[in-house]
Amino acid sequence: MNKIEELMEDFLLTWFCVADRFQFKEDILIDLNKIINSAVEEQKAVLKKYEEWEAKLIMEDNCWENGLPELTQELFEEFLDIQELRNQAIREQK
Repeated sequence: MNKIEELMEDFLLTWFCVADRFQFKEDILIDLNKIINSAVEEQKAVLKKYEEWEAKLIMEDNCWENGLPELTQELFEEFLDIQELRNQAIREQK
């Protein structure tokens, strides 16, 4: 093998190593993106439930009997369920 062939072989080996590293990093970034998107979707779901719960609190007449909103038993239990969903989503991201 002459010097040019040796250099060409070294160059190709180096190039393939670099290409493999870039592919590996790209795969990691794709996986991280999937994890982040999943976390965002979970948090959006929790926020949507919380928003619906707030609307019920504001709109239900029996919550406003004393001038300030008060939780009914049903709304309180729903609030606890939402908190558990939130806590679960947070635990999954640790």
